Amino acid sequence: MGWFQLDGPTGIWRCTPASAQPERAEAAPPLTGTTAALRALLHPADAARPPLFVGRVRGTSEPLRTRFRLIDADGVVHHITAAATVRHDPTGQLIDAVGVYLDRVSAAHPTPALSDVIRDRATIEQAKGMLMLIYRLDADQAFAVLRELSQHGNIKLRILARQIVTDFRALPHTDAALADPHAYTELLRTIHLRAAPPITEETFRSGPTRLAQPHES
Repeated sequence: MGWFQLDGPTGIWRCTPASAQPERAEAAPPLTGTTAALRALLHPADAARPPLFVGRVRGTSEPLRTRFRLIDADGVVHHITAAATVRHDPTGQLIDAVGVYLDRVSAAHPTPALSDVIRDRATIEQAKGMLMLIYRLDADQAFAVLRELSQHGNIKLRILARQIVTDFRALPHTDAALADPHAYTELLRTIHLRAAPPITEETFRSGPTRLAQPHES
């Protein structure tokens, strides 16, 4: 079980890591995140089903109870049950929402802190954005490339994304131009050699996603 609070004026969420022992959750240092960051972690089926818990607290003064799913950077689904009370000022503006939540995954197995999950997701989004820019892909296509590279190389998505960001940043470039376009493709073809865990050439024989060469400017 963990505790959470939404600050109305700032839109910042604070929560404690979920723990099977309530006193530990209460004593743990709080984690922070924005509503946008929490929405990014929502399971697609829950994100598409209005009204979302993270969007309802501003329109009601009734106690809220809800269930939803979050997906962390490793693809683990967290089944969240939450309950909260909300306060508004005389003009109807939200003061705060305070409640508790139960993470059925973390109750049975240790899981990363929410701050780590949010940071990992930000790295994945950064790597996806790089692929979109270099290869002129849309968001879905870029994520499909990441997923296929992850599967072919047997590399966790968050580790793969971190390696892509590191490798691409290390390439020589100027403020006005990217590096040699072919250099990015070569880095992706060999990324399994640098990202953990190591895999054999036999595992990677089929090769990662066959990308077209980036458009040269």
